[in-house]
Formats: sequence, structure tokens, C-alpha cells
Amino acid sequence: MGIKNACQGSFAAIAGRLTTTSIKGTDVTVPKRTKKPDKPHPAYPLYPHGSGQWAKKVRGKVIYCGPWADPDAALNHWLRVKDEAIAGRPVSDDSCLRLKQLCNLFLDSKDARVKLGKMTPRSFKDYENACTYMVGFLGGAIPAESLKPADFTRMRLAFPETWSLRTQRNMINTLKTVFNWAYKEDYIDRPVKFGENFAVTLKEESTSTADSPAKLFTRAELKALHTAASTPLKAMLLLGLNAAYGNIDCSRLCQKDVQGEWLRVPRGKTTEPRRAWLWPETREAIRLAMEARPTPKPDHAELVFVTEAGVPFVDRDTKRCNVGKHWRRAKKTVGLERENSGFYAIRHTFATQSEEVSKDFPAIRFVMGHRDSTMSGTYRESISDQRVRDVCESVRDWWLAGDAKGSEVAE
Repeated sequence: MGIKNACQGSFAAIAGRLTTTSIKGTDVTVPKRTKKPDKPHPAYPLYPHGSGQWAKKVRGKVIYCGPWADPDAALNHWLRVKDEAIAGRPVSDDSCLRLKQLCNLFLDSKDARVKLGKMTPRSFKDYENACTYMVGFLGGAIPAESLKPADFTRMRLAFPETWSLRTQRNMINTLKTVFNWAYKEDYIDRPVKFGENFAVTLKEESTSTADSPAKLFTRAELKALHTAASTPLKAMLLLGLNAAYGNIDCSRLCQKDVQGEWLRVPRGKTTEPRRAWLWPETREAIRLAMEARPTPKPDHAELVFVTEAGVPFVDRDTKRCNVGKHWRRAKKTVGLERENSGFYAIRHTFATQSEEVSKDFPAIRFVMGHRDSTMSGTYRESISDQRVRDVCESVRDWWLAGDAKGSEVAE
């Protein structure tokens, strides 16, 4: 029996009589005209109701939370039901699965997959960030099965304006995964309905793409940015153009990985194997970056790139990216202000230029760390070093066009 129903009738007692009611299995005796207690402290959110309970009035309705004798338990109950009460939902009992509990169960399951080697820590962090965002917006105490399409529409409308459609789509798909998992694992009895608005449609994406400039640099833009870049950023730029490396790839690169001509580091995002032949220009830029590297903190001594504070350029927990900070500074120096000109667009440039010239698509996917899900990819057991080198050389030829090839560093 819910707290409100258990109390309302019983406390309408005849004058001079003691009233007894059961609240969560505990008999509470309330004498008539007992003096109301003071709040335990000024910030206490409940008030002493004449029924003998601590209560809160929300949307014109009184929420009964527990007897005067136990203000702490009453407060705990209020914190559990606050979100649904404020949202105008019927206050449920304590047996239902709350949103925060559901998210914790989901994350526990995904953490086990990380430990089993079936998921990358980065993917887990994406799930954790999505769950944190949802609980922060909807409230962790709301019963998971009580969520309606209107709740998800409200959440999408509140997405930050700075989020691209791709970021919105990733967030939406991740949150849908949480509830689909809960249904398959029998934590909820029915699928959650998200509604038509909690999705990024193909039309939205097509319109956005049509209105935005391509994520592609010209050779002249990259040359100017390379000239304006700091010493570590010069090496990162060449890693992006030579090996299709992104911000996080550069940040996690270790010294042992760049001892020779070949870079053989699985892609951190997907653990897909990949390989790249390092240009002489890239190897020289890495050497110079290592010479100029600030003193790293002990936990990060193996990294090629560290910030002035001696930590990685990308924080794995907060995702704070100092690569982007250095990149924006270089862009400002050369006056490059257009959209879609972030550091990651270098990876797009690599893919575009290598396909224009090399056309060895399996080798290009291999350098980029993309899984080849085609039928031929299923049967292909290896890609030769020569094919990989040819892909990397094709982009180098584009990069050095107009220069004396090898002028920056002798072969």
C-alpha cells in the first residue's frame, strides 16, 4: 500500500481518539493535537503535517514521506520519489526499478565485458557518460518503466546547441541501447517507447550535410597550419595525414610504437588491427617532438606527447582535448574559421586523397583501422606491407606536390 493511501483515511480520526496506521510495515501511533516538531535543520525540505508525518506539497498535492519520529527516513523517501512527484507522476512504491538503478546494472554488465576483453574502455566511457547525462536530466529516482515518449522528446529538445547531429544521434542510440538491454535481460517487463522525436532522421542528416562544408582540407590549408603549429602539433598533423590518426590516437601513442618505419597499433576505439608506413617527414617530426617534450608525470613517461603539465593531450575520463586547443590556436594564426575544420578532418582528408590516387580500398580501410565487413574481407587473411606503403606513399605524394620530394627530410 502506498504511503499516501495508507495514511489519509486513518488519520481522519474522531476527536480525542488515538489513530494507528501502518507505514511500510511499521505501526505508528499519533495522538491528536500533538505539538508539531520543528524541522531538524532550516534546510530540511519537508514540513510537519498535522497527520503526524513529514510531508511536501507538490503541484497542489501533499506527498506523505514518513512519521515525525524519523525525519531521516522521511527525507530519504522524499529523495526517492522527488523526481516523479515534480514531474506530476503518481508516486510509486519502493519495489520498482529506478532509473539510476537500471543504469548501474547496465554499466556493471558492460564493465564485465571490458574485463572479458569484449569491449574497449573507451566504449564503456561513452555508455557511462550517456547514462550520467540521462540521470542528471530525468532524475535517478524516476521508475524506469514510467518513462514516456514525452520525456525523451523533452530531453532531446534540451540537448546543447553545440551538439552536432552526429553527436545527438550517438547519444540517442546509446540511451536506446540501455533500455533495450534492460528489456532483454528481464529488468523491465515491456519495451520502452521512445516516440518519433527521439531519433535523428535521414532527412535531418542530409539537410545538415548539404548545408555544411566538407570535412576536408586543401593542401595549402594544411601547409599553412603545419607552419603555424607547435612542435608536438606538427608531428600530430603528419600522423593524421600519414596514418589517419585522430586526436585520441595521437594522445595514446607510446615511444615503443615509433621505433622504426612501421606503426602497428590497434585502433583504440574498436581494437581493430591496423598498420601504417611512416613517412620520413613524420619520423623526423616525432623525433623533434620527443626532444621538446615537457617532463611527463611518472604514469605517462611512455607517451610520445604530453602537455606542459606532463599529462596526456586527451583526458580519458573528462575527454578534455588539448590537441583541439593547439589546433584552434594554429587555425587562428592562419585565419581559418570555417566549419568542419577540426583536427579530426585530417583523417577525412587522408581517406579522400588515398582513395583518389591509390584506390586500394581494403588497404586504405586497414590503415584507418576500419573493419572490412564485405565478403572478400571475410576471406582475406592479410594485406602486404607493400600495399600499405603504397597507400601511405600516395598521400605523401599529394602532400609534397610542388615541393622537392623529400626536401624536408632526406630519404
